[in-house]
Amino acid sequence: MPNLAVFLRGINVGGIRMSMSSVQEALTAANYDNIATVLATGNVLLNPGSRTPDEVKTDVERVLRAAFGYEAWVIVKSPEQVRALVDGYPFDRSSTMHHAYGVLATSAEAIDEVLGAVTQEEMLAAGERIAGFGDVLWWECPKGESLGTPVAKYLAKAKFKPLVTTRNLNTFDKVLAKLS
Repeated sequence: MPNLAVFLRGINVGGIRMSMSSVQEALTAANYDNIATVLATGNVLLNPGSRTPDEVKTDVERVLRAAFGYEAWVIVKSPEQVRALVDGYPFDRSSTMHHAYGVLATSAEAIDEVLGAVTQEEMLAAGERIAGFGDVLWWECPKGESLGTPVAKYLAKAKFKPLVTTRNLNTFDKVLAKLS
């Protein structure tokens, strides 16, 4: 049974295309087992063998760079961490907002920077809201506005490319279901 979730950043968007079956093949060749994927957005579940989560991060990035020729970045979470982030969702699930986003970061400092950079007035004017939860930023915005809001523009800065990846809450629910 898979016991780690690996979230790949920036695939199947912006010209970096790869099938999840190809990702599974590359990771199988790197001696991972019980590999499963969730959706086509870079959510990989696997058994790391004797590797630690930090070793999995470094190794999976290396494997993906070699196999697909792109600058791969991943964030690794245990089932308990995925459960905690889903349980930590701070807002009511709303049909008037876009699916809530969880911005996974390599550190809580990256999340703190975003929390401090965008003012409440800017977010209210754009109809969005955010809340920090350790190394996760929960973010909601109006449907169809996930690229043009103040938070979206801040997260699009080049310095965040190796630090964050974003998934909607429904994706985390699906990942958690497969890990359970």
